Amino acid sequence: FGGNGALSFTKASKTLTVGANTTFTVDSTATVNLNSTNLNIADTDIQLTGANTTLTQTTGAITVKPASNNNLNVDIDGTGDFVVDTNKLVVADTGNTSIGKTSTNAKLEVNGSLALTPSNTINIAAGDSLAVTNSIIRIAGNGGPINLTSTPQIADGTSGQIIIIKGTSDTNTVTFDDGAGLALTNAISVTLGNKDTLVLMYDAIDDLWIEISRSNK
Repeated sequence: FGGNGALSFTKASKTLTVGANTTFTVDSTATVNLNSTNLNIADTDIQLTGANTTLTQTTGAITVKPASNNNLNVDIDGTGDFVVDTNKLVVADTGNTSIGKTSTNAKLEVNGSLALTPSNTINIAAGDSLAVTNSIIRIAGNGGPINLTSTPQIADGTSGQIIIIKGTSDTNTVTFDDGAGLALTNAISVTLGNKDTLVLMYDAIDDLWIEISRSNK
């Protein structure tokens, strides 16, 4: 049915075919039920022309899965924002992102607590370079007190990256010296025992971890 072969329905194969250059229109008062586990749309753009469109799943989750090694792109035209549940996550058209707020003038603003997961204790030897695995890195000397002799003492980071290095042992302390990738305040070495900390920022132009602060507990 449909005329001119533009629309056909084959009962045996249960296939509904819409011909080329043909529009399949459903009346605005109608309901379309797709009671199938698979809906295949090949090389097609889906255009929703209503003022607002709501996609509702009554039971279970909704999964959007691109092909392997492909992106999931959300392209917001004009000045619209990407919003999750009012203010749980808002990405503005400017690229500014807020969590727990409807807007922000910063690249990232969090309204609420922010937690950084510390690493497990890394037992480091004198000739090792400290790997930057977490924003908070727990360390101890491997088998006793050590003075790092590697170059660099800490593996390179990303420009502007900030880390906190925390000692975990008063017996197996770790000493950092000025130089070899580190710029310590007044070129004074720092020894980290239990609960002592060293806060550093990486500058890729200088290729250095630069001391922000230290504490001796």
